[in-house]
Amino acid sequence: IRDAPGFARKLQAPATVREVLARGVAWERDERPATVAEFCAALDAARRAPPPPQPSEPLRRRAPRRAPEQAPKSELPACLPQVRSLLKAVEGRQLSREEAHRGLIELVPPPTDRAGLQLVGAALLATGSERGLRELIVRAGGPSAIGVSTEPWASIPAGSFLMGSAEGEPESSEDERPQHRVEIQSAFTLLNTPVTQALYLAITGENPAFFEGDLRRPVEQVSARQAEAFCTRLSALMGRKVRLPLEAEWE
Repeated sequence: IRDAPGFARKLQAPATVREVLARGVAWERDERPATVAEFCAALDAARRAPPPPQPSEPLRRRAPRRAPEQAPKSELPACLPQVRSLLKAVEGRQLSREEAHRGLIELVPPPTDRAGLQLVGAALLATGSERGLRELIVRAGGPSAIGVSTEPWASIPAGSFLMGSAEGEPESSEDERPQHRVEIQSAFTLLNTPVTQALYLAITGENPAFFEGDLRRPVEQVSARQAEAFCTRLSALMGRKVRLPLEAEWE
């Protein structure tokens, strides 16, 4: 994160913990801990550190303090319970994907309800309804309104490429060397966009993202275990294996 200190200041945590977290997400590589173990050790030490002493003040009557204002949480789309119910039924094989498609189209809100449109679009993507996505895009006034296109998956052919950085390459680091050739044995498909908050919300019923305000934004604050659980549920909805890409596939 480019503004790591600014990001850390927004967190509800002691100053010592915020300082360690800011170093952990620093933009410059040499400012971050060298290893995960080093970062965890620093974080544990910061959590155990006693709070800094407060300056003593003479006893005097103080005016009552106002409670700190909290950033308002984004309102969830009104159609979320119905969308979740349909997707759960598909996961449990109580409903076919075609039946879910019809149910989702019936839930399409008016164009003014952008969050609702984005949620329904994500649910149609999760269940593989290209026809439903096309109909929704027309109603919404274009793919940018819902953050999903009619062709959300990109086909990546098999082949080979050079991975890493060559010696002396500007703005490269040692962990990108040696440069080597990587062979991708089989073709695969990759989602055209990052996993949006709408897609994560539709499948899990939760939105852990820090940067709220628009469900078309990528979801963040997700652990590796949560990402794997998300892929498992998306696989059940789509009827095909969905997983995180390998490093070579991502490159």
